[in-house]
Amino acid sequence: VSSAASDVYKRQGMRLSPLNVHRLLITAVCVASKFLDDSFYPNSFYAQLGGIPLEELNRLEVEFLFSLNFSLHVSPSEYDRYYAGLRLRSAS
Repeated sequence: VSSAASDVYKRQGMRLSPLNVHRLLITAVCVASKFLDDSFYPNSFYAQLGGIPLEELNRLEVEFLFSLNFSLHVSPSEYDRYYAGLRLRSAS
């Protein structure tokens, strides 16, 4: 995964792997739903969905937000850049 979200793991000294990528994804989806929608599911829903303890998701959410400096807005050009990179990686 090549994105600002994966930088969270790098800054926290965690190595992204097939065994923990779901934690990053469920955390990102949880944060994105809160950022983009006034009505969202509670963290307990996402924790159960992702198969991780609620306390861990809460901790990951805080680490995620601080690692991104609470900068959740993505410009269209940045989105396009990461989208193109992901498409290239998925093709190989």
